[in-house]
Amino acid sequence: MNKKQIALVAKEIATHHKGKPLAVLADVSDSMSDRAPSGLSKFMELRAALISSLARREDYSLVAFAGDVEMVESPAKLYNTGGSTRLANALRCVAKQGAERLLIVTDGHPTDSPPDSCLAVLDELFPWVRVDVLFIGPPDDSSATALLRRVARNGGVMYSTERHYLQSLTLLLEGRAL
Repeated sequence: MNKKQIALVAKEIATHHKGKPLAVLADVSDSMSDRAPSGLSKFMELRAALISSLARREDYSLVAFAGDVEMVESPAKLYNTGGSTRLANALRCVAKQGAERLLIVTDGHPTDSPPDSCLAVLDELFPWVRVDVLFIGPPDDSSATALLRRVARNGGVMYSTERHYLQSLTLLLEGRAL
């Protein structure tokens, strides 16, 4: 995505979701098609958990990110687009929404250059916003967990699980301890 494309998506998100207190950023990249312990893909686990967790909420925006960033009306309309994992671009796109909280659901392998460029974007655009992260990946993936622990901030948590995505996501959305 170039700067012009980011600006267009950011404008769309800001127009339709201004004032929504929660922005959910869902990783729909190639690596999310890998199998989870349940036998389903990580993406299908994520989609099912988001459908269930967000069913009764209206106070959120949902943004899918991979090589591109797209505003999605509902979790049921999420699809695994494949491609790279441009977390920094997704963060830039939701910046004008004015969210009080971000929830990033990812397997922790951003392909931004450098990979931790998302930290600079968070520092610049979300200095006071709570950021929670649900890591959908193996707990022994030390590079992903190290980065995502740094992404979680301002009272937010990075939660890692190989199972129970729905329960973990529900608890994170409700702001309850895990």
